[in-house]
Amino acid sequence: MKGYHHLTLETRLKLETLLDTGQRPTAIARYLGLHRSTLWRERRRNAPQSLYDARLAQGLAGDRRTRASSRTRIDGLRWTVVEDKRRQDWSPQQIAGYLRAIHGAAVSHERIYQHVIDDHARGGTLHAHLAHQRPRHRRIKDRGRRLPIPNRRPIDQRPTCVADRSRLGDWEADTIVGARQQGYLVSLTERRSRLVLLGRVADRCADTVGRMMVRRLRPVRNRVLTITSDNGTEFAGHEAVARELEADFFFAHPYSAWERGTNENANGLVRRYFPKGTNFLNVSDTEVRHVMNRLNDRPRRILGYRTPAEVFFAPSG
Repeated sequence: MKGYHHLTLETRLKLETLLDTGQRPTAIARYLGLHRSTLWRERRRNAPQSLYDARLAQGLAGDRRTRASSRTRIDGLRWTVVEDKRRQDWSPQQIAGYLRAIHGAAVSHERIYQHVIDDHARGGTLHAHLAHQRPRHRRIKDRGRRLPIPNRRPIDQRPTCVADRSRLGDWEADTIVGARQQGYLVSLTERRSRLVLLGRVADRCADTVGRMMVRRLRPVRNRVLTITSDNGTEFAGHEAVARELEADFFFAHPYSAWERGTNENANGLVRRYFPKGTNFLNVSDTEVRHVMNRLNDRPRRILGYRTPAEVFFAPSG
């Protein structure tokens, strides 16, 4: 395995996608060619709210490198001040502001956080005075996602015409996870038109997700030829979905989100309206439909500035 190195935005985007799919950190590190300690360090440093966002992480890392190259090294006396204020339960932000105003020292609160973490690693107790200790992010276990899915057909068996978007009716499917597993969105995207269909569900049980997929696609079943999903067992009911819609169901390769790139891009657009941290149990179906309509009625350059709805519902197809 490789040692620690600076991550690129491309690597961070892949990391965000893989974390969102609930993959094990060890498997993610192996797939990305990273040492597991690099992955652990990346999440600790650049996911201050516990939910990993690739672009935010890239910005935090860049800011940290800029500060490291320009700041004056803090001397031992000022670190003594930092530690004294920490033991008085001052927050890192308060200490940074105090040092700037009183001592003229340019030290960021992130640098103080890092000092606290390093102190903890050495057996110190500064971390015990943090008002909100920054826990390592631990995903709620979803053992079901690792169970085998019976009779799944790999994407290699999908008709080759799906890849070139030459027809309407080829869909990609995923689920968007709410904060702390609080509700989900079933997300469906048609490859050629980029039409997005969304449905809110309370859990990711295969029956629940399957019923919502059928509910959303049944009104347009004459334009449902194939469906491609990832390998989460919320899609274990694929055979029932395929029968109901008279369509073929396929599964992308593990850790290959780009094979469903149209849907991944659509999910990113959905996140502009429902950012990470959204509890979907507190979101109404009306709000979900509003977002769906916004996306489908917005012109796209890739469609010649037509909307997804115009392309999908055009009489000629």
